Amino acid sequence: MKTHQVKFIEGGDQYFSDLIEAIDRAQEEVLFLTYIFEADSVGIRVATALKRAAHRGVRVRLMIDAHGSLRMPQSFIDSYFSDGVHFERFRPKKFPWVRFDLFPRLHAKLVVIDRKESFIGGMNIIADHLEAKEKLYKHDYMAHIHGPIASMAADYCQWLMSTHGKRLGNLIRGQSEVFINQILKKKKESQDIEFLVRDNLLRRRDIYREYIRKIKRAKSEVLIANAYFLPPQSMLRALRKAAKRGVRVRLLLQGISEFPILKAASRNLYAQLLGDGVEILEHNNYLVHEKVAVIDQEWATLGSHNLDPTSVFFNLEANAVFHRKEDCDALRRLILRSIEGKTQARQLEEFSKRALWRKAVDLCALWVLKVSFSIFTQPDLYN
Repeated sequence: MKTHQVKFIEGGDQYFSDLIEAIDRAQEEVLFLTYIFEADSVGIRVATALKRAAHRGVRVRLMIDAHGSLRMPQSFIDSYFSDGVHFERFRPKKFPWVRFDLFPRLHAKLVVIDRKESFIGGMNIIADHLEAKEKLYKHDYMAHIHGPIASMAADYCQWLMSTHGKRLGNLIRGQSEVFINQILKKKKESQDIEFLVRDNLLRRRDIYREYIRKIKRAKSEVLIANAYFLPPQSMLRALRKAAKRGVRVRLLLQGISEFPILKAASRNLYAQLLGDGVEILEHNNYLVHEKVAVIDQEWATLGSHNLDPTSVFFNLEANAVFHRKEDCDALRRLILRSIEGKTQARQLEEFSKRALWRKAVDLCALWVLKVSFSIFTQPDLYN
């Protein structure tokens, strides 16, 4: 069995420096997937590194989400990606500002260098991830991994880039089967880290089911930090049952949110969770953007997959799952460090004794989202 070298990166300052260093030492290939690639100070630094790599003969393939990176100007593309960088938008729209047919989106944040090292996590290419005292920045993590998982991640990137835009039937019959066979074969080479994706073909629930499976088997601790928390009832039941049987269940969620309607809807779930013993902590010093979990210090995951309907049912996501105790402990320490003395623990009384108008607003938000997502999903999942 081949093992991996893992470095967990907290915050954009370190991540963007490490990413650019890795791109600069690339010799053969850079594969790059991201939801947002902003034409700001960070975007210019990363785009310049990609351009340098292409000029020295490295194959550079970049795919951004057309909606997430809607603000990227053509002048930026012409300056950095027109000479040697294979640039592509995921699901571009003829009328980009019209919001019909919004899903699915490419939400994975994944970079693979020479099939030897990979970056997997929740950070986009945007200056919002840089720590700053004068504004609310987005706090998140990335995993920098050397080892077999890089080859699996490269297979996924190449499969997605080669099949994007092709007919669904051809994908199911053809290249998706090739991709799955490659992944299954390589998966046997490595058991200490798994590479999981969510797509709309044959891996629609892989990441979510892994969450549910581990929560149901938890014996002592479930520690989850997630930006957008509005999971299906199956996860809510699993969390509540775990707390009832004596497992310490802690959720680190957004105190301040850039999506008020989602936050209001999420708070409808608090009373029942708190009543069954789940601890809910909110961070108000920065925007929680991470999508990480550690269970029993023997299983951990980090990636792009939120616990909300867009990640569970629609978007393309990528997560790494860690089984080595040393990796689980390292990620757990990072999460706990972000909690200690910096979060507000929510109390059951706050939500059971809310003002009637507040309950009405939160309930309306929940039902608006329920109706919206039920159009596209199985209606009973949110009942």
